[in-house]
Amino acid sequence: YVYAVAGGEFVKFGKALDVESRFRGLQTGSPVELALLGAVLGPKTLEKSIHAWAQPARVRGEWFSRMGRIEAMVGLIVAGDLSGIMDAMKKPLDSESN
Repeated sequence: YVYAVAGGEFVKFGKALDVESRFRGLQTGSPVELALLGAVLGPKTLEKSIHAWAQPARVRGEWFSRMGRIEAMVGLIVAGDLSGIMDAMKKPLDSESN
C-alpha cells in the first residue's frame, strides 16, 4: 500500500504492508499529531514514482508541502483511485503549476 499521512502543513507519502501499524509507529516518533488520510494498493514502484513526481514540493525526506496538486494527489489516494494517480503523475509538478 501507498499511504498519505498529514502532519500540520506537510504530508508524507510512504509505503507499508500494514498501514495501521506503520501509522502507529510514525505517530509514536512524531512530536506533532498525525492523521492517516488514506491508502491505496498499487505496484511496488508507486511510492517512488509519487516521490519523484512530487520532488518540487519536497520539504525533507518523504514529507511534502500541502499545496494544490499535492492535495489533489492525496485526494486520489484517499479515494483509492490508482488510475487517477497514474494520470496525475503524467503532468510534471513544478512551482508554476501549483
